[in-house]
Amino acid sequence: MRELARVLRPEGWALILVPINAERTFEDRSVTSPEGRKRLFGQTDHVRRCGPDYGERLRQEGFVVLDLTAGMLGTEDELYEMGLSENELVFLCGTSENATLCAVRHRVNGALR
Repeated sequence: MRELARVLRPEGWALILVPINAERTFEDRSVTSPEGRKRLFGQTDHVRRCGPDYGERLRQEGFVVLDLTAGMLGTEDELYEMGLSENELVFLCGTSENATLCAVRHRVNGALR
């Protein structure tokens, strides 16, 4: 997350999508075996499970975040093409409220339903 914030242009924004498959985000980097990662995180190459609190984690790393649903960003056909469900959480992030999210709100306002 810090690296995303570091490389994002001041006027830039990021749309973050993560699989929400836990009640609360948890991670354990000490689990290194493929079997242990598969058991805890569902895949051998993952080190965390994400919950609806993921937006708060982004905020703690310095992002200004809008918690949205995928249905707010596109039509039913567009969501189908992207493999998203209407109620899936997505996080629209920028590094400052004034410079970034005001611009983002303006840019995507036409796409938001």
